[in-house]
Amino acid sequence: MKDKPFDKKGEFSWADIKRNIKIPNKMTAELAEETGIHLGDGNLCISMEKSGYKSYRYCISGDLENENFYHSQHIATLMKNIYNITGIFIKRPNKNSIDSKYNSKAIVNFKNKFLGLPIGSKKNAQIPKIILNNNKFSKRCVCGIIDTDFNITSSFAISGKLHSLNVADEMREILEKNNIKHIFKIYRNYARFYISKEMAVKIVKEWQLHNPKHLSKYAVFEKFKKFLPYTTTSERLDLLSGKISLEK
Repeated sequence: MKDKPFDKKGEFSWADIKRNIKIPNKMTAELAEETGIHLGDGNLCISMEKSGYKSYRYCISGDLENENFYHSQHIATLMKNIYNITGIFIKRPNKNSIDSKYNSKAIVNFKNKFLGLPIGSKKNAQIPKIILNNNKFSKRCVCGIIDTDFNITSSFAISGKLHSLNVADEMREILEKNNIKHIFKIYRNYARFYISKEMAVKIVKEWQLHNPKHLSKYAVFEKFKKFLPYTTTSERLDLLSGKISLEK
């Protein structure tokens, strides 16, 4: 990113300038994690409005019942810290979905032109080289991917699949480099990961995941020595805070 200074004059819209949107001039741990979130649940879109103007949008989609806190608190904080932008949360209870939307020409162009993240489909997406070449950034990026696109099983393993085979292979390399034992299998159009409990706990605690959907499962087990199936993130958080009892 240092080798390609970002041309603010050519890539910022008037709305970006008015809102004082900022663009990073170097890679950071926060930006690496947010890039992982993007590779997991994010999407870039450029569309033509009826008015004749182009619309630039970055959207992150999640599970409303289990990821409301993650979107409204953690992702929102990352975006504010990195880009000085406040998003719009669109909640659809009937579809159990939450979308964090960020409209900005500067951010979309930065992600596309400088980080190399694609507009539209992420099938051929890749982890940016500037992240892959730094182990600290690589681990933060993997945490962002796991937080958004993976699940914690009843045996406290990390399990999930990626439809971008490039990202999957790069994530495999990062896990191997850091001695995280795992099962990796490529199917016709996606790859699946399985990381058993011992290694999963290391990622959760040492690499530091941030999604309460995952963290609350471990926290409940540590406090009550039980895995509680069919519970939501909010229920587990209420249990941990004492708002509801284990029996309830």
